[in-house]
Amino acid sequence: MKLVLGGFGFLGSCITKVLYNSNVATRVLDVFSGGTFGNRDLISDVIIGDINDKYVLHKTLEGVDTVLYFISQSYPSMNHPSLQFEIEHPLRTLDITLSAMRDMNVSNIIFPSSGGTVYGEITSGPAAENQIPEPQSTYGTGKLLCEEIIKYYCRVYGINASILRISNVYGCPFLRKVQQGAVDIFIQKAISGEAIELWGDPSSIIRDYLYIDDFCNAVLAFLDRDIVGAEIFNVASGVGHSLRDVIDCIETVLNTSVQKISKPAVYSGINRNVLSIEKISKHTGWVPEYPLEAGIRQTIKTKMEQL
Repeated sequence: MKLVLGGFGFLGSCITKVLYNSNVATRVLDVFSGGTFGNRDLISDVIIGDINDKYVLHKTLEGVDTVLYFISQSYPSMNHPSLQFEIEHPLRTLDITLSAMRDMNVSNIIFPSSGGTVYGEITSGPAAENQIPEPQSTYGTGKLLCEEIIKYYCRVYGINASILRISNVYGCPFLRKVQQGAVDIFIQKAISGEAIELWGDPSSIIRDYLYIDDFCNAVLAFLDRDIVGAEIFNVASGVGHSLRDVIDCIETVLNTSVQKISKPAVYSGINRNVLSIEKISKHTGWVPEYPLEAGIRQTIKTKMEQL
């Protein structure tokens, strides 16, 4: 039995759907009953409750062999002035989960870390897993601390963990109320005829964008692998694209020019972040199938079907 924690969020719901389609016995624990992303009609084994409640978590872990951890309590844009939020929420919840896994003899966890933030600025080439992380935000620092908590439980209690440092995943199948992720935001604005605001030079911000289906297939590749201890893998496209590239692809697919509003350059974050996928490809055979334009085309197709 696989347990998806946060199975009704964006990534969690997509993973849950893939598990269902692959006939994998799946249970979901979420604080919400479905919401925008929920697959409540697909999964019959659903528990609605607070993951920080150990009684609920122990009950949920019965008969489970692998936990897929998709609890979202903070976001890259939530760059607080201190680490207090990360410590009191994501780190605390992860520790409670791992402690309960130890108590219930559940030995495997798949944890999505953030390759887009833990490495910091990558000035040249793609970052491999052995590069020293230098996060420049509380979100990235929180993810790196989560990795260390997982490593502790692996060393001391024999838990096995696949830590996936994912790049910028896009391709949300729904029109999102919360604006998150440049590709999805730009697509939604282009479809609705709204102007896209660009702060500074859109050619100077380089990111590694990964289509959601490729991400889900990467997670599937780790379901039954013999990971011993904690192993870190980048999950990305391995290719950097600028915001200008993203807009060009959207305009190509829609066969129209999108409205753009140029704003003064106020961006002070990371300019370039591209990840190496050599390790994950070598260990699992996984490679992404959707280059940027193909992923954007599929995303637009899916979103247009909702209108």
